[in-house]
Amino acid sequence: MEDAPLRIPLPSPVASIERRPLAGRAEPLARLRAAYISAAEGAIPGTVFIAGEPGIGKTRLAAELCAAAFAEGANVLFGRCDEASLLPYQPFVELLRSAVTQIATEELGPRLGTHGPEIARLVPEIRDRLQLPEAPTSDAETARYRLFDGLAAFLESLSRAQPLILFLDDLHWADRPTVLLLRHLSRGLGQARLLILATYRETELEDGHPLIDLLADLRLDPAHDRVLLSGLDVIEATDLLQSVAPHGEDGEMRSLAAHLRDETEGNPFFLHELIRHWKESGALTEAGGIWRRMAVPAAQAAIPAGVKEVVIRRLRRLTPGCRTLLERAAVQGRDFDFAVLENMGGDSPTGLLDLLDEAIRAGLVERVPRAQGDYRFSHALAHRAVYDGIERARTAALHGEVADAMEGRGSAFAESYASRLAAHYAQSAVVRPADTRNAFRYERMAGDQALRQFAWSDAVEHYQRC
Repeated sequence: MEDAPLRIPLPSPVASIERRPLAGRAEPLARLRAAYISAAEGAIPGTVFIAGEPGIGKTRLAAELCAAAFAEGANVLFGRCDEASLLPYQPFVELLRSAVTQIATEELGPRLGTHGPEIARLVPEIRDRLQLPEAPTSDAETARYRLFDGLAAFLESLSRAQPLILFLDDLHWADRPTVLLLRHLSRGLGQARLLILATYRETELEDGHPLIDLLADLRLDPAHDRVLLSGLDVIEATDLLQSVAPHGEDGEMRSLAAHLRDETEGNPFFLHELIRHWKESGALTEAGGIWRRMAVPAAQAAIPAGVKEVVIRRLRRLTPGCRTLLERAAVQGRDFDFAVLENMGGDSPTGLLDLLDEAIRAGLVERVPRAQGDYRFSHALAHRAVYDGIERARTAALHGEVADAMEGRGSAFAESYASRLAAHYAQSAVVRPADTRNAFRYERMAGDQALRQFAWSDAVEHYQRC
């Protein structure tokens, strides 16, 4: 039963990534491809870390490999870390949930084997579904090792019939328990046909971040690789520009690409945003499939000082209702929940969908049905631009509204997101002092949950905040 093929749909966050031209990434993609082939052929499981600044294309590069491997028969599991951590081991909880929901109940038990009670610590719905007993009692260190070993065994079983890729995004926001589990998997997967892809922003790894030690430990291990992405050069920027706004004259194209490259340092996200801005502002116009740069007022055609200003200009073109909706969404986080927006009131479900469609058409939001939310901002920079643009007192008030709306989804939902509720209520206490008690209650609940999952460092942080 364990060796029977299992087809898991490509995760929505990977499948929904806009298939922009992948200019200038042939060499790093080849390195990812080589690591995948080595793992898929059973030579040795491996880990590839993809590093670089925001917008440089880390997620896009990993998604390109995942989509190609999926087309060849591999399974892909996806998990992301959030800036405001939702729960210990967040990316692994997310990818585990996506996996077990695709396995029939009669197959799930044999695939989990004797490790079901341990894995149910991370995904409690497994216990209810299979009527599992509680995990055996033992000292804390042994219990955590059993949890890590059980997860490794489950992933190894999934990889026997076909290769498996674990895609872990935004590890610069990973907590210590997540990194400890990643360390265990990086070294304890035996002959699993498995590749771990992990992205992170190198500039955001502060002193003491647990990922720094793991990267140092794995530096000399031949089963692990680190890909550092830099900006596109002029030739690569020209290829990108030609693919999204074809020009009729090579000289004009090279001149424009060189100008864009100098202003953006070759950051692909910045390049795309600025090209979009020029199209919308009239600095680029299209006729017969060919784009031309037009003579327009300097203020309209000039490249703004930063891409944040480009996003802000796009926000100004939206209706007031859509801007208000995006502010409410941004306070939730980069990923946000439609039901929470609905509970905040002010618009009918149909009206909310119309406003979200407006934001999607503007390229600021995308729909991503998954465990953590219904929608997400198209890029972390877009999310920050919206959030940072909210007036301070209004930000605190919106945090309170979001928390109330989350509680309105029921006690089970609130318990699952205790850490996030604590953070929202702590922020809203600035304008609603009584929310301090709510923040305390959910912070303590999050600490108790972390303790049950052997995420001791997380538990300590929650209790200290209490």
